[in-house]
Amino acid sequence: MDIITQLKADNMRKKSLLMFITLLVALLVIFAAYLYKQEGGMAVLYGVEIVVLLALYFTLGRAMKKFRLFSYASVIISYLFRIYATLFVQNSFSVDILFFFLLAYAALQFENVLFFIGAGLGIAGFLASYLVPAADAGLIHNLVPTALLCYVLTAILLYAMIYLHQNLMDSFLLSIEPLPK
Repeated sequence: MDIITQLKADNMRKKSLLMFITLLVALLVIFAAYLYKQEGGMAVLYGVEIVVLLALYFTLGRAMKKFRLFSYASVIISYLFRIYATLFVQNSFSVDILFFFLLAYAALQFENVLFFIGAGLGIAGFLASYLVPAADAGLIHNLVPTALLCYVLTAILLYAMIYLHQNLMDSFLLSIEPLPK
């Protein structure tokens, strides 16, 4: 394995570990909050997501060394859990706010495709929240359009950061690549 391939693999492994730890801590905090508020449905949903995340990381990441696949799976599954919560458990603006966290989470690998998947699923989640009846429907109908606009603007900024990062990494990798003889 050449040095560049090894650097890329090590970088992917470290970013995947960061993603795993970040999401696990966030899920544990949210799980504890729903347990404290005695909202069983949401607590069960977050508990299941924690188990799924652990299974994904230790099978795809640690056992199979498929860190890139773990990143994609964790982003997609996290968004799908939020959308599921909106559609079937509890449609509330507090769930919608988590889409911003997941947008930043999807940007952690600095990969365009992964980021666009996450951004698209977040927009779908906001639209689902807006269209599904909720106890706080007035609040959702007032805030979701503004939150969606902020989400899109944040996505544009994050994409710009990903683009700049990729250019910087390409330049760096070219500078360390051995010249042909």
